[in-house]
Order: sequence, then C-alpha cells, then structure tokens
Amino acid sequence: MEAIYYLGATLKAAGKTDEAYTNFYKATWSKAWKAVGYYSLAEIATGRGDMTAALDFVNRSIDSDALSIRTQNLKAAVLRHMGRPKEALQVLASAAHKADPLDVRSMAERWLASKTPEAARVMSSTMNEHPATAQETAAEYLSAGLWQDGLDVLRQATAAAPDKARVNAMVYYYLGYFAEKLGQAPKASEYYRLAMTMPPDYVFPFQNEAIDVLRAAMKANPRDARAPYYLGNLLYDWQPEEATRMWEASAALDPSFSIVHRNLATAYTHQKSGSDLNKSITELEKAVSLERKYPLHFTELDDAYTQAGVPIEKRLPLFEKNADVVAQRDDAQNRAVALKVAMGKYDDAIQMMTGRKFAVAEGANLNVGEHWTNAHLLRGQQNIAAKRYQEALTDLQTAVTLPANLPSGGMGRGGAGSRGTELAYWTGVAYDAMGDRAKAAESWNSGIAPPSAGGGRRGASGPAVGGGPPVTWGSSAVGAGFGAGNAGGGAQSYYQAMCYQKLGQTERARQLFQGLVESGQRALQQPQQTGGGGRRGGSARQQSPRVRLADAHYMMGLGYLGLNDREKAKAELTQAVESSPDLLGARAALAMLK
Repeated sequence: MEAIYYLGATLKAAGKTDEAYTNFYKATWSKAWKAVGYYSLAEIATGRGDMTAALDFVNRSIDSDALSIRTQNLKAAVLRHMGRPKEALQVLASAAHKADPLDVRSMAERWLASKTPEAARVMSSTMNEHPATAQETAAEYLSAGLWQDGLDVLRQATAAAPDKARVNAMVYYYLGYFAEKLGQAPKASEYYRLAMTMPPDYVFPFQNEAIDVLRAAMKANPRDARAPYYLGNLLYDWQPEEATRMWEASAALDPSFSIVHRNLATAYTHQKSGSDLNKSITELEKAVSLERKYPLHFTELDDAYTQAGVPIEKRLPLFEKNADVVAQRDDAQNRAVALKVAMGKYDDAIQMMTGRKFAVAEGANLNVGEHWTNAHLLRGQQNIAAKRYQEALTDLQTAVTLPANLPSGGMGRGGAGSRGTELAYWTGVAYDAMGDRAKAAESWNSGIAPPSAGGGRRGASGPAVGGGPPVTWGSSAVGAGFGAGNAGGGAQSYYQAMCYQKLGQTERARQLFQGLVESGQRALQQPQQTGGGGRRGGSARQQSPRVRLADAHYMMGLGYLGLNDREKAKAELTQAVESSPDLLGARAALAMLK
C-alpha cells in the first residue's frame, strides 16, 4: 500500500487528481495508510469545493490518527467553510490541548475562524519572526486548494511585518500564486514584483509545493532573476542538472548577484559529467569581484585554486585586498594566515593568530594550530640565519605551545607532536651556534630517539590549508611546513638524518637520505590514481596525480639535499613547487638553496 499511496501523491503533484483520488482510496484499505490516505482524499475534496465529502474523509482520517495536527487543522478549515466557525474553534482548542499548542497552521485557522485582533497578532508575529512557518502554512493551503485562505493569511502577516522591505520573498511568491489561481492577475503581478525585490538573505525554499509556485512566477515574470535562483536551491539535491540550469538562467538575468555564481561553482565541481574546475574558478572569481562579498566565497575560491595549482603569489593579494571581509569567518581567516606563512610573512601571520578566538566547529578542520607551529618554526630558522639565536630558541619553544585562543586539533597544548624531530634539529643548531655543544647534542639525540607510543598528532598526517580532511604533510597543503614531509616520515626522516649527521653518524644519515630518494622514485613509478570528482575539501585533492607527483619530488629533493647534491635537490624541489605551489615544505627547502 505504501507504493500505491506514493503513486497517488505523485499523480496529484502532476495534476492528475482523478487518478490520484483512486490510488489514495486504495491506500485506505491498509490500516497503516488509512489516516494519511483519507487526509489526502480530504485535500482533493476541499480543492474541488466539496466540503461535505471533505468532512467525511477528514473524520475517517481522525478515526485512525486522532492526534494528527494537520488533520485537525484541515477539519477546522472544512467546518469554517461550511459556516460552522464555533465548531472549528472547538476542534482547534482540543487539538492544541491534545496535540500541539504551538502549531502555526492552527494559529492561522484560529484567526480565520475568529478574526480577533489577538489571534491576528499571535499568527502574524510568529510568521514574521519565523518565516519558514509562513511557508509551511502556505504550502498546506496550496495542497488543499484553499487559495483564498492562503491569500488572506499571508496578506495579514505581511501587513503586520515590522519591516516591509524585508519580508521573506517566498511569502510574496505564494501570494502571487494564490492571486493567480483566484484569477486576480493584477494583484498576482504586483506580488511577484515585490517578491523579486525582497532581500535574498536566508531565503531557501524546501517544500515540493514551492516548485510550482516558483515556476509560475518565472512564467509570469521572465525578467525575475530570483525565482530561478530559489528554484535551483530547492532542486539541487535531487535534480542537480535542472538546478544548474536554473542558476545559469538567474546569473544571466542578474550577473551582479554573487551567491548564484558561488552556487554555479559548486554545481560545476560536482556535475555528473566530471568536475570542471576551470568553470568553477571562473564563477567564484566573479563572486568575489562583485560589490557584495562573502568570506566563505574566498575560502572556496582558494580551495579551488589549491586544486588547480594556482601560485600563492596570485592568491595572497586577493585575501590582503579583502582583509576586512575575510576576517569575518574563521575558515577564511585561517586560509589568509596560511598564505601569509607560505609567503614568508611570519610576523603578520602570528599577529593574525594572536588574540583572535578561532572556534572549533563540527565538520570543520581549522588547522590554525599548524600555522602557528609553522610560522614560529620558520621564523626561528630565519633568526638562526640572521644569528639571532636567542630569538630563534624562543620561536622554536613557542612553536609547540599553542595559545588558548587557537584550536588544538590533535596536537594538544604542548609538546612537539609529529614535528619533534624537526624542532630538535633546529634547537640543536641554535645551541651549537651559541657555543653550547652539550645542549646541542642533547637536542640532536632527542631527535633520533624513537617516538613514544601514541605520540604525534594525527600520526603521520596533517590538515590541508584552510580546513578539510587531514592530508599527508607532503601533500599540496599550505598548512604543511617544511618539517612536514611526505607521509610525515619524509621530512621527519630528513631531520632525523640531519641529527645523525650532526652527531657524527654519517653513514646512518646517508642511508636515510638515500632512502628518501628511493621512496620518491618508487612513488613516481606507481600507477596514477584518479580523485573522486573534485569534491571540495575532500580526498580527491589528496589523491590527485598533481599532489602525488609533488610529494614524490619533495621526498627526492630532501634526499638529495641531505646528500649534498644541491643541483638535483633544487631540480626536484622546483618540480614539487611547480606541481603544487602551496607545498610549504618544498617552498621552504627550495628557499634554503637560493
């Protein structure tokens, strides 16, 4: 019977009410589907204006499910249309007591049956404070064919709206639809005009009934850019190709609306025919170039740039030019920080991370803690090169001590985590330059010591530039530092070898360096794997041939650097950066050779 009921629902949505009526009646033969079957028959009867049949059907539905608030509301509407408003109010009072005293459709029915100022106030204030309830109520009147009721309720709500310039657009679209169904063409046209002028903020239709409403609006006013935009939002989950066509139509009518360009970028990234990264980037570039800017769009554009291998030199100026907008969201600010670190602007990056509370959000991976470590570690190396050894030691110690305003991720508030070997090496270098050979040796010995069980954050991996899943430290991620080589072990093996070299164990060091070269060579010989369709923030970036190529060349570059073959090291690291411009580790290593 379930299939028969849903066949009826489908036929009704297609406008085949006679066939739908037959299937709904068949569904009532099953006890499980009796209540909803008779309710659906009652809606068809009200749409036909047969209130006597509607009352019979609704009573049969209540016999099977007395606590259905929708059925009680429909009964109240039927009684009201039969000239029995007092009985309607009694039904509503009983339903409020037994089922749901806060139901907004009940509020609408109470006002329609009583027309008291208090009932109008309660209904209107609720709908204006919670626009989705107005849409739900309108959808129920639409489904029952009660056009005049829907028109009256929504007109009352809009009349009481505290700000007439900020009424939810879908309310006016429903008003236009109801007026059109009632043959009030001039009023329908005015309502549709008002709908397209309302702010699009937080307007996201979700009822199937809204599909017909928005299509009617598009037919009535082909110049309306908002109706196809809203329809695209509604359809995208189940009909992405049609949603894309709607958004393209909206963008053609109003190219100045940034959100529709962002939506198109999402659609082009996830289309069934395969990700079109270039089209996605074009749309996001349009979005961030427009007057109304959103920080999320910068995050998503930079993610697309990362996947496309766009140089950081192009990406950072965009964030710097729009710093005020970017700072409005933690994920966008996180990417700005990462790009600052990658470009060697460590002081700026540290200042941006100091004091600001970065929120921990479910489903987000703000790897700002990684940037804190990278900025201090790389500035420490910079200070060593400038012979500011005490400042270098301060930076290296601070690198592993996250302030309370930054999310710790898996690294905790103290401890070197998976960067311990790298930090031990540079700490030893600083002490050695200061003439304290004992402390230097102590640091280097700690760098070759095996890690404790369970040590290191996220094992051998680290997160991507501005959020998203962890990727290997050698992967294309601005969030990764020079110390974080391929699979974590790449760069840390390099620094372990450097510690051995400093301690005079040159053969052990040579073996590790040679191992990095051979690992990179093996990686280059492995069959290429294709990603999963370019999912934003997903594993496709991690598995892409470009990223795997960069990882392999990075490992080889580190190996050759340790073997003191500077020419080969420079060639491999250059290829790594060319393949993945935001591979921070390769960038930092290459800078050491210049």
